[in-house]
Amino acid sequence: ISTRLKVTNYKTKKVKKNFAYTSGMAELEVPAESDYLEVRYSAKLPAPTLDRKYRTIAHIFGTNTNIVEQFLLERKVKGPCWMEIKNFKKNQSPSSYCKQEFTVPDIGSISVVTQAATTAPPPPLVICAINVRSILNKGNNEIAMISMLTHDRFPLNRAAPNPPFTKAFCGVARPSGTSWPYDFNPAEKKRTKVTKCENERTLLNWFLSMYGNIDPDLVVTHDAYDFQLDLVCQRLMAMKIPQWARVSRLKMKTPSTRRVDDFFVGRLICDVKTSAEELIKSRSYDLNTLCAEVLKVQDGERKDVLLEDIPAMFEKSAELGQLIDLTMQDNFYTMRLLCEMNVLPLALQITQIAGNLMNRTLHGGRAERNEFLLLHAFNEKDYILPDKVQTKMGATQEAGEPAERRKPKSKAAYSGGLVLDPIKGFYDKFILLMDFNSLYPSIIQEYNICFTTVPPPPPGEETPTILQTEEMGILPRQVRKLVESRRAVKQLMKAPGLEPEQMMQYNIRQMALKLTANSLYGCLGYTRSRFYAQHMAALITQKGREILMNTKSIVEKMDYQVIYGDTDSIMINTNIVDYDQVFKIGASIKQFVNRTYKCLELDVDGIYKYLLLLKKKKYAAVSITKSGNEFKCTQELKGLDIVRRDWSKLAVIAGNFVLAEILSDKPMDERIENIHAKLEKLKTDLLTGATYPSLLDITKQLTRALNEYSDSSQLPHVTVAMRMNKTRNRNFKRGDMVGYIICDDGTTSPAMKRAYHIDELKDPANKDKLKPDVDYYLAQQVFPVVFRICEPLEGTDACRLALALGLDPKKFQAMNAASRDGYDRDHAEGEAVQKTIAQKYRMCHRFEFKCVACGSNNPVAAGFRKDGGKQRSVFERCANEKCEVRPLHYLPAIKNQLTLAIRGDIKRFYERWMVCDNPICGVNTRLSSQVATKNNPNCLHCLKGLLVQQYSETDLYLQLNYYNYIFDLSHYSSKFTRTLPLDIREAHDKLREMVRQFLVQSKYATVRMSTLYMNYAINDATGQKVNAVKAFAEVAATKVGGGGGEVKVKREGKMGAPTATKKRHFPFGKFLNRK
Repeated sequence: ISTRLKVTNYKTKKVKKNFAYTSGMAELEVPAESDYLEVRYSAKLPAPTLDRKYRTIAHIFGTNTNIVEQFLLERKVKGPCWMEIKNFKKNQSPSSYCKQEFTVPDIGSISVVTQAATTAPPPPLVICAINVRSILNKGNNEIAMISMLTHDRFPLNRAAPNPPFTKAFCGVARPSGTSWPYDFNPAEKKRTKVTKCENERTLLNWFLSMYGNIDPDLVVTHDAYDFQLDLVCQRLMAMKIPQWARVSRLKMKTPSTRRVDDFFVGRLICDVKTSAEELIKSRSYDLNTLCAEVLKVQDGERKDVLLEDIPAMFEKSAELGQLIDLTMQDNFYTMRLLCEMNVLPLALQITQIAGNLMNRTLHGGRAERNEFLLLHAFNEKDYILPDKVQTKMGATQEAGEPAERRKPKSKAAYSGGLVLDPIKGFYDKFILLMDFNSLYPSIIQEYNICFTTVPPPPPGEETPTILQTEEMGILPRQVRKLVESRRAVKQLMKAPGLEPEQMMQYNIRQMALKLTANSLYGCLGYTRSRFYAQHMAALITQKGREILMNTKSIVEKMDYQVIYGDTDSIMINTNIVDYDQVFKIGASIKQFVNRTYKCLELDVDGIYKYLLLLKKKKYAAVSITKSGNEFKCTQELKGLDIVRRDWSKLAVIAGNFVLAEILSDKPMDERIENIHAKLEKLKTDLLTGATYPSLLDITKQLTRALNEYSDSSQLPHVTVAMRMNKTRNRNFKRGDMVGYIICDDGTTSPAMKRAYHIDELKDPANKDKLKPDVDYYLAQQVFPVVFRICEPLEGTDACRLALALGLDPKKFQAMNAASRDGYDRDHAEGEAVQKTIAQKYRMCHRFEFKCVACGSNNPVAAGFRKDGGKQRSVFERCANEKCEVRPLHYLPAIKNQLTLAIRGDIKRFYERWMVCDNPICGVNTRLSSQVATKNNPNCLHCLKGLLVQQYSETDLYLQLNYYNYIFDLSHYSSKFTRTLPLDIREAHDKLREMVRQFLVQSKYATVRMSTLYMNYAINDATGQKVNAVKAFAEVAATKVGGGGGEVKVKREGKMGAPTATKKRHFPFGKFLNRK
């Protein structure tokens, strides 16, 4: 090996090391502890390759470990810190632009100064915020303006100074082919030093000169990697500027790659867009949106300058001066975002916790942070570290951007967190929300889950076994450190009399600890992580599912109803409106659950005054908190369409109004009326042109470069971006948010092909050519959002909402069936728990019979109705007060009419009309696809929804039961005191018996044990194999009280061999009660 690699001088020694990983080692069994040969030689020479076979070497570890990682681990460097340097020599021929440069003989000359040895704070940084303006000239982005804001003593771990800069510079270059305005005077700008440059080359040279004098430690900008700094690097190379390497601290002749980080070597880069993507949730991360959501900048306070408008602004001095002001203003907003989100203090804390490089933390490499935390921990315990994951291109994970950015997320290869089936509906009694504090980190501690305690399961088995050991594993030990450190910091925050700056530092520290602890689990299930361990990730989520089900069971045994649960939280219907009493219930549940575990802790997360529960991961609520004797209510939204960015603002406004009405304290009838009135006004505003065009803007993100889209015809945002780049000198690129409006352009093209940018709509040349497509926005933007929100409510439905919006109700009539049934009909049992008779049969149609004498229709919603203050049977008197013939006299005719009604219902069921559950589609069809999801055929019309039976077997069975209920006298015994005449009782009984004959023919409610378990066998007490059906019958005979029993069930194959063994709990009583 040494001969092939030309290694002439090396050192070796025998060491004892531990090993505990499985990722990438499938073909090699590495012992848990073994002797290794450690080899050291110069890093200038290449490392051995793994593509060769050796006679005496099974594997070589560390072949792709870079020198930076080796230095951080061996010298135990955890983030920015004070260091002690020995045996140094000053370099006479510097290879960098640093003011001082030294060399040490080896890394052993560098050591970390412990916190106990010094109380010195981190040194202040020199920061420089950069903002670039460019114009498209001859197909190139020519830089026309560069602004810089600097601060030479910016604190790293304290509150940001106000203002956040001390000096302001701006360089302006005259675009090619233009001249300066005759009256332009840069000296008029008092707060900014403006420099005129005759062309782009001069501007770039001025920038490098100023930048070199500033010598920033940190460069701040917005959209650094896709535009700002990337453009600077491109133009430096294109213009062949001699001193281009001054942007870095390293003297280079050519950059190693064309990546921005390789140009700015030795300097930290903070892209506030990247930081915002990790720290906050937003519809968009462009500067305009961040200014509005983070800095609370009002509409109109910041003006966005379009790329095509810049050349015209160079024609007049006033407009050029305005452009300079706007450029400096955007730079100032970038600095404020840096300060407002506490990006630097938070990045410092996270880096010091994880032990990686701060530049990588600012870059958003969450997976790499987790890796370094574990690398330090395992290295300290003499474990060999797992090698870096090689990509298909042969580069290691850190060779480019963080891997989680470069590759789209793939579906996990194991089951994730459990989501309980929701009991959908609107709740106006207090809902108790409880959740486990840091569930996955707590599970790691509770069950001591670590690489050292959970070996991979044997082939064919899914669940790994946890080795029983008293010693805590390395992974749970790290988690415990993070959790206990955060608990200690939060305790410090409760100390009275804390200075605001100290409180901010504590808050940032606890936030960094929380972010790190909660993301640590992620590296176990991330396939490109060096610590990838699918069996451990699967075990953690399995334990999480068991804990949630166990918690649900405990709550239900305490006679409370769990209406929803998701991964680490549950919602409990308390059926009361006493705030203090609800908290007592929460404390009681908390006490019962927490006594079961050592590290897991269930706590009250909040109380909902109102809750609109739509489906899994979709709900809206009003949370209520108490301070003294005052209550404060806050609206919370989860997963609804109105929080997604790809709906128009008009749809979002409509959805927000509907939610505000539903979650208000008004009577329900008034809420429904207000919703209908609002929709009617919205329709009128759209038709009369009173709606602002900006409210119609639909926003979507470009997930790749425009030239990488193979077919953009069905992607309106891509089509608009391409057209705007081509015709209006825009610069839409990967990651940008593109807005478009669906217009009526006089063609018959589909809506997706009639998308236009708002600037195209506002263009005077298109005034008579383009108009917003009102029908599209009403039917496919507003209606779907509002319908999904109102779906569980009584008092409105799809037809009524469509009518309010001026749409054809017939087109939306079928959606009532979809909302009634849905493809998640497996939720029906949970929903039925809280239904009254009226709710249960609200979707059934009434029975009517026609009087043979007067021809009047007699509606039969129930067997009795009020007549003169008394309850009378429907057979005693005709609905027509003038008719004197009693229905009892023509009972056979009524019986025939009831028979025809039932046969009509059965016929309707067998016609099997289906409707798409996608509100935007809503197609009616009897043709279905062979491809199904959740037992429902996929819609062939829209390819997005599922086909649901308009009249399902559940609907038919419910209708038959409704008929049975109408004529069942036992339901009305409490409504009348007099004794019913014999002929009336017999009439009810005759019609009920006829309905029961139809019910007997229905197999909907029958469970045949002999068919269900005919292929199963059970071992009895003597070990003999007996038929499962026979065994169930014997056990059921002793379990009639509704109990259950656990049995081991073996399913036999065709040849009698057992194919599966499962342990199941069978509630025999329930089976007996349902035949």
